[in-house]
Amino acid sequence: MENSKKASAPREGAKGKGYFPAASIKVGVIIAAAGSGERFGKGTLKQLSPILGEPIVAHSTLIFVDLPFVEKIVVLAPEGSLELFKGLLSPMSSKIEIRPGGTTRGKSVLLGLNALPEEINLILIHDGVRPLAEAQLAYELIVRAQMEGAAIAAVPVFDTLKRSIPGPRGPIIEGTVSREGMWRAQTPQCFQRELLVKALKGAIEQDLSYTDEASLMETIGVKAALVKSSQSNIKITTPEDLELARALMGQRASAQALRVGEGWDFHSFSNDARPLMLGCVHFPGYPGLSGHSDADVLTHALIDALLGAAALGDIGQIFPATDPTWRGAAGELLLKEAYKLVSCDWELVNADLTLIGEKPIISPMRPLMEEKLCQILELTKGTINIKGKTTEKMGFLGRGEGLAASAIVLIKKKGKASAPLEPPGSNS
Repeated sequence: MENSKKASAPREGAKGKGYFPAASIKVGVIIAAAGSGERFGKGTLKQLSPILGEPIVAHSTLIFVDLPFVEKIVVLAPEGSLELFKGLLSPMSSKIEIRPGGTTRGKSVLLGLNALPEEINLILIHDGVRPLAEAQLAYELIVRAQMEGAAIAAVPVFDTLKRSIPGPRGPIIEGTVSREGMWRAQTPQCFQRELLVKALKGAIEQDLSYTDEASLMETIGVKAALVKSSQSNIKITTPEDLELARALMGQRASAQALRVGEGWDFHSFSNDARPLMLGCVHFPGYPGLSGHSDADVLTHALIDALLGAAALGDIGQIFPATDPTWRGAAGELLLKEAYKLVSCDWELVNADLTLIGEKPIISPMRPLMEEKLCQILELTKGTINIKGKTTEKMGFLGRGEGLAASAIVLIKKKGKASAPLEPPGSNS
């Protein structure tokens, strides 16, 4: 079902700088799923082969449904299968529209592009039979494409490459190809709309054939940025690929359904007149804490725990003290931006926060802090718990020189993580 939560707009950033897309970014997704799948060798469309109880194309589409900035997803269906695709995919989200594909990839992509509203300025293109891509990868592609015009998912080549020539009983080696600087292109691929339109028009006028949109970009002099992907982001071409995808998705579902993260933060009290912010709530009558941002130790510890659980680094990497953008930034802003990254693939189950220090006494304000943090993250009441502890007058915290905070969070993978792994060879 469609997620009803709406991502708030991120900060505007100078082109070429910043970790987050500009607030003006609107993203459209084209799912290329109109192929006949001749190499698959089965009577049914491979796009509809089941993995964890859902067709491949459903997994490939759901990656983008909850991604921030995505306005619309156009799925291109094979001839004669339009109503079947609508029945399977349209109920998943109001963002999804099913359109008939063309006879070639270029014609299909152009049809998908024409179905996207004019205000959409970034286009993500993804193979309908590549179900293991991560939403976080798509987010990184959006960031790079807004800055550089084009960006694609890819993995470095590690195998030794051989060039072949025909032999008397099959191919033989002609020579070895250097793998230095070689990458294997994948999808998603992301492009600024005007560049994609220009490249597609040129391809149609010159009757060019191509295997991916990045190679099409090369014809107009645009060199796409490479965003490192995973070897597991496979395209299902053969029945063997399907069995591998089923195994990988089953392992992912069972091994990565839940994650725990821990965060800590420490700040000394400030000598200036800044307010004391704890859990995004103002504590009047107390001195503020020193820091590059608003020094909200409780919120910062929560951010670190969330980022750690999702393996996205830490607060210092995402909001570096060397970046003047975050000088004096409110903990609420930092928490929203960090959770945008986390919520691409994960959702918060619960969080337990502890404020450590002699003052202030937080019990009167605790319900307000818990409510405020749940409101910011659009969570139900009771998801976040806050408590206070003292150090019994010991150490710098006991002397009242500052405050510390710790946070532990549990996050769960979005999607049907509990679905059973189908046995090899299952066609149902």
